[in-house]
Amino acid sequence: MTKRHLFAELKNGMDALAAAREGKQPVKTTEFDASEYLDSAEVIAAYLREAFESGEEGMVDAAIADVEKAVPLRPIKTNPEYDRAVMFLNGILDGGGADEKHRLSTLANSLGEFISQYESTHGL
Repeated sequence: MTKRHLFAELKNGMDALAAAREGKQPVKTTEFDASEYLDSAEVIAAYLREAFESGEEGMVDAAIADVEKAVPLRPIKTNPEYDRAVMFLNGILDGGGADEKHRLSTLANSLGEFISQYESTHGL
């Protein structure tokens, strides 16, 4: 799924919920888990930036929760886990986590610690 499709799905869902709240139409939804589509640093960064730029607190909270769900916040044991963690860290940093005052900085720091431990253990 491309970034455009991901954001279109999110917007459609938000529009449907807004319409339902206004009593305009009943809503039929299917479960959508954005964390399943966070598969590159570029997509993660774009997703986070879009959420923060929306100015909607609910969208920001949902985006952070999606990233947290997808991020491997545990000790890293294999090279593929390491590569995935680095990819997520790059996306989080590009999405705003490089700023110590940003809401994502705690997540970036936590993930960075696991990456650092793996690098120390494996001489990287």
